[in-house]
Amino acid sequence: MTILKNHWTGVEKLLGSFGKFTVDYLRDVQKKLEIAAKYASSHSEMEQKCYKKYYNLRSADKHYQVGDQVLVLIPDTTASKRFSKWSGPCIQKAVRSPYSYEVDLNICCTMPIT
Repeated sequence: MTILKNHWTGVEKLLGSFGKFTVDYLRDVQKKLEIAAKYASSHSEMEQKCYKKYYNLRSADKHYQVGDQVLVLIPDTTASKRFSKWSGPCIQKAVRSPYSYEVDLNICCTMPIT
């Protein structure tokens, strides 16, 4: 691949013969690479849709309004969710984006959920 790149950029010339003219060989290689790139692009789009479908299969679209009571998962000092604690119910103060909310943690009473 480095040899082809250097030839296409004009850094060096190819030596030897591939059974046909070098220019024809390079055009064939370039066409095959373009076909492979198109195939990879279309295949990755299909696979991405499939992954999304199965990932979102059991998920639910949740939206909250200002003033709703919500539970908040407070991370522990460890990196594991297993040792994190639920706190709540807390009051939602504002909506920042469709899936990002501002919650008033001062009103929360700590409620361990196991």
